[in-house]
Amino acid sequence: MTPILMRSFVVEGDDGESYMRFMLYKVDVNLDMDEWVRDEFPAERCQHEYDCCGRFYPDTGTWLDANETCEDGRLVIIKQNWRMNV
Repeated sequence: MTPILMRSFVVEGDDGESYMRFMLYKVDVNLDMDEWVRDEFPAERCQHEYDCCGRFYPDTGTWLDANETCEDGRLVIIKQNWRMNV
């Protein structure tokens, strides 16, 4: 089963230079979550030659088990922090 995005929402940081994205996925119960999250939600950094581009870049995603099973899988929450390159 291919992971299916069920819901997604964003929470802005108090500093105005970061936000967190939360995603609820339905996944196969046998999926290696650590490997999948590492591959699908990697950290990225600015590749520009100048210091401050002002774009947002993600940290590596983390996952939490939503402790809910569904008909043919389970629900997990992926959290990924994004920070502005300043």
